[in-house]
Amino acid sequence: MSKTNLNKTELKKQQETLASYQKFLPLLELKKEQLQSESRKLQKEYVKQNVKLKSLLDELKKYYPLFSQVDLSRFLSRSKINTKQSNFCGIQVTKLIDLDTPIIPYQLDDSPPWLEMLLQKTIEYKKLFICNSYLKNEFLLIQYEHSKISQRVNLFASVLIPRAKGKIKKIKIFLDDQQTASVVRSKKCKELAKRRKL
Repeated sequence: MSKTNLNKTELKKQQETLASYQKFLPLLELKKEQLQSESRKLQKEYVKQNVKLKSLLDELKKYYPLFSQVDLSRFLSRSKINTKQSNFCGIQVTKLIDLDTPIIPYQLDDSPPWLEMLLQKTIEYKKLFICNSYLKNEFLLIQYEHSKISQRVNLFASVLIPRAKGKIKKIKIFLDDQQTASVVRSKKCKELAKRRKL
């Protein structure tokens, strides 16, 4: 750590530094709160979606014997994922808007009666699974940014602001001591001058 100059110029510099830290800290704290709130919201949504996903998977397990009887990929077109870029507290996140998995037309007469139901359940599961992966990525991005901002808040509140206050106090004490010493010297000089006149 560099040595602090004990003068009025350094005092002014440290006071300006402290003022800028104290101005910036509330903005960081606000961003931290917003990220924390969004993180909780996303976590709740992710848990809720996971419950749905597990429930749907349990339902699909009942139809496992049917999956072996037909190749569903022959009836499903490639999924079209519709997303949008969103900005939250300066973080770019990709949000899933929609997932479209069209069913390839097929002959009803040549297919088992349960095929339509199985295709719909598979599409629903796929959509929920992909939606959850986007939600998880967004949650992880927000969490990462929240931890970075938390570190900055701690740095400002626990290190930078106390350090600046300490430097200001040290400089003020030194300058006060210098001023006191100067007053004492001045009084002594006046006393000596009076004695010499006598």
